[in-house]
Amino acid sequence: MTEPTDIDQAAFQLQEAKNRAALVREEVLAAEQKLIDLIGVKDDGTTSIAGAYFKVKTIGKINRRVDTDALAKLSQTMPQAILAKAIALKPSVDLKGLRYLEQNEPEYYSEISRAIVAKPAKASVSVSLIEE
Repeated sequence: MTEPTDIDQAAFQLQEAKNRAALVREEVLAAEQKLIDLIGVKDDGTTSIAGAYFKVKTIGKINRRVDTDALAKLSQTMPQAILAKAIALKPSVDLKGLRYLEQNEPEYYSEISRAIVAKPAKASVSVSLIEE
């Protein structure tokens, strides 16, 4: 049998750590659910309660997103000032378009890049077992 390389050993350590982390996440979720069962949770808001040693808060949230088709219809009839009170039109980077400009329209890319803040993201690591 072939001896494991340094890469194999490091990859094994990563997989073992991820397995332990998954078990811990399950424990955390179970403990959170027990507290939710004991305290309750509002649909949208905070519930606070104190025990003898801990103060616990449960926070209920409702995720909201914009239905762009419905918004397009509304924007034809509703005043923009009213829409702006509830819906923020936030600029975002279109990475595919930005890369196109970088490769094909460098003069425009140079100008547009002044309005974009870029910083390195966390590197990701993927490990898979080689099956013989």
